[in-house]
Amino acid sequence: MKNLERPKAVTLFSGLGSSSKALRDLGFDVLPHDFMAEAVETLQANGFTEARRVDVREIDYSDPRYNDVRVLAGGPPCQPFSQSHDGDGRYDPRDMIPEFLRAVAELSPETFVMEEVQTLTWKKHADYLEMVEDHMRTLGYRVDHRVLNAADYGIPQARKRLFVVGVREEIAQRWEAFFPDQVIAWPDSEIHDTISLAEALDWDLGDAYEAHQKTPNPVGDYSWVFERPGVTVVGSFRADVQAKPGYRKAGDPPRQNTPGSVSLTVKERLVLQDMPTDWVVCGSAAKVDLQVGNSVPCGLIREIIDINLA
Repeated sequence: MKNLERPKAVTLFSGLGSSSKALRDLGFDVLPHDFMAEAVETLQANGFTEARRVDVREIDYSDPRYNDVRVLAGGPPCQPFSQSHDGDGRYDPRDMIPEFLRAVAELSPETFVMEEVQTLTWKKHADYLEMVEDHMRTLGYRVDHRVLNAADYGIPQARKRLFVVGVREEIAQRWEAFFPDQVIAWPDSEIHDTISLAEALDWDLGDAYEAHQKTPNPVGDYSWVFERPGVTVVGSFRADVQAKPGYRKAGDPPRQNTPGSVSLTVKERLVLQDMPTDWVVCGSAAKVDLQVGNSVPCGLIREIIDINLA
């Protein structure tokens, strides 16, 4: 039986379900949304039975199911801003940040977290980010943003992402009396140890060698897996780059399969995203890679939300 006393949260662009899981871990009753049928199947298979397949532009937030939402979280599609795409930023029809803003306006949550690619902070898009944050402030929120590298927070993956956090102004003013310099709080990287890819996956030298041999081009020194986190897990429809974390250094190509690369299974990539290895991911291989590669590390988003709860 559903516990009606649990606080309510909404996730948009929910994908693999890492933000939804983070909120469930924090004791929330979560209502996830995604447009991809396979992502909704994934969410439902992992216990989010009320996950909805819907175009975010068609959500009616006046529906009673959206009453009293305390937390809103979501990562709008990155294609308009991603370094690996030729997106048109705010003019790109795939830009769903305005829909996240609409959700903030109509749900009026106590706290929200929006996750995006770090390129939204770059000169090309910086004025748009400023406009978005100004709009959030007009909606009655104290707002701040930071680009965080997941590897600095105990996640075995070097993944830089932008997080925009908002706390409703009246709550922020109450906090201000006790924490005048930190109304929007951020996790402390100093309390986390850096975790190497091999440590996270419990690999020995033989495991690393085997994973290296499975890559399309098994050359180079793969001993780095014992020294540092994996690089950013990606989701791609191209067979040669389907989420195969590799070794990046100055002069290397920007994606995977560079010298020293290792090939990872879906379960191993879930570990790098701080998700359970028994997490069910539905769909074709390409759809599975897309969901896992586009996810936000669960532990990082959980810590960001938790530290900013009223």
